Amino acid sequence: MRHILLISILMVGISFGLSCATSASLEMDKNIPQETSYGKLAIKGKATGSEFIKIRLKVKNQKKEEVLSEFKPTYKEVDGSYKWQNQVPLPKLGENEVIAEVVGRKGEVLTQKRFRIRRRRPAIFAVIIGINHYKNKKMEGKARYALQDARAFQRYITNYLGVNPVRVTMVLNEKATLRNIRHILGVQLPQKIQRDDMVFLYWAGCGITESLRSNQTTRYLLCYDSSPERLYSTALPWNELKQVIIPKIGARRIVMVGDLAFDITGDMPENQQRALGLTSGGKFIALKGGNRGELEEILLKAGGYGMAFIMPQALSYDDPSLTHFGGKNKGAGAFTYYVLKGMMGEADGAGGGRKDGVVEVFELLSYLQELQGIPENLKPMQELYVNGEMFVGAVKSTKP
Repeated sequence: MRHILLISILMVGISFGLSCATSASLEMDKNIPQETSYGKLAIKGKATGSEFIKIRLKVKNQKKEEVLSEFKPTYKEVDGSYKWQNQVPLPKLGENEVIAEVVGRKGEVLTQKRFRIRRRRPAIFAVIIGINHYKNKKMEGKARYALQDARAFQRYITNYLGVNPVRVTMVLNEKATLRNIRHILGVQLPQKIQRDDMVFLYWAGCGITESLRSNQTTRYLLCYDSSPERLYSTALPWNELKQVIIPKIGARRIVMVGDLAFDITGDMPENQQRALGLTSGGKFIALKGGNRGELEEILLKAGGYGMAFIMPQALSYDDPSLTHFGGKNKGAGAFTYYVLKGMMGEADGAGGGRKDGVVEVFELLSYLQELQGIPENLKPMQELYVNGEMFVGAVKSTKP
């Protein structure tokens, strides 16, 4: 009986020792994205086990599991775990299943984690802000056509370029609070964007240029809940948008179009004509596109990159030059109207560029500068940080 008990104890001890020697755990980094536009992705994890463990990374291609790499992690934490990081190629567009395994001394799989990563093509995203109704009643009527402008720009992005509407965020009137705009531009959008994507930002509404005691000025974009008397705490500083939010988005190509009226005095006048807009009602130019996605592909093929800010020069709300500016394209902002016409092909070849069916950002700015019969202060400021050719539009008959 004593011998049987001793043998049982030995067997339990051996079994316990083997389980300790071969036990392992694997924890994957929580920040591994579910979607990417890259053909390779760096993944991280943490593993525990014996001194002889290895990490094996595989990808499931069709029905076969293909081994990508096998390595022994070298960085040991204080708690005895091993941190590791490695590049994983994603062989196909669409869903890729990646398998991470902890492997024992004899090549046996001790534990594994499976996760799916969707690889997509680079894409165009857009955030479109339009405010023609403000919480502060003093500002009513100052941006009469902002919603029409915003919806026209939305139609350009979705109907004309063929961008998937799920990648377009509309922020209109009551939703365009300072807090919500900061969250959408500074938190939500960077989470969706990959480096190779392109982003259009559009803002139609009001702004104020504040005079400082140092004889300098600073600009603010007015949100739905902004107060002209408390600009710093209720409005979005232009420098914050340009120097903090836009770099935070992280895309290689960003185009900001602003149909904004800046009142130089900081005092909202009674004149209800929207600066940079037309004074009578009507319908905006009809936007018609070709096959969905064709022109989007053309814009994404451009080799150039950078940031472009396309806005009219500073203008007071009661500028008399606008009272005589008319034409058949009524009911929408004049600046937005000409920006869209240029993007849809009229700017192709402007400024000595090639007439090749695509509109490059320098061509668009040249086209806006060369327009005849419009006030000089309606023409755009030139603020570009662009290397190479960066496309912003195309003729709809152009094939990719």
